[in-house]
Amino acid sequence: MQNLKTRALALLNRGIDKLQETFPPNRLALLVAAPLAIAAGALNAYVAVHFPGLPQFSNAQVAGAFGVAFISIVALAYKFIDGVQYDEARKHHAIEAERQRKSDEKIAAIKAG
Repeated sequence: MQNLKTRALALLNRGIDKLQETFPPNRLALLVAAPLAIAAGALNAYVAVHFPGLPQFSNAQVAGAFGVAFISIVALAYKFIDGVQYDEARKHHAIEAERQRKSDEKIAAIKAG
């Protein structure tokens, strides 16, 4: 039974790794951002119209409520994607700097020897 659980967990981990390779966080954010922004705007507009105790809003005010929620989600997605890209660039530069350092060490060893 324990062996079956271990194999199932290993299979699940491989599946998750493959999914992360296919859909890294920035791609997933791009796929989810648009429907989430539309849903947030629609929910905000619905609440503005149907929530008890609120005054009756004009169509322009309801559209403004939709726009505020929509733009808020799009801005959050932009900041997330920008941060992920910055982090990827930082990691790439660190890897390149390490490769350059190793290359310089090999060249120095060849010149010394």
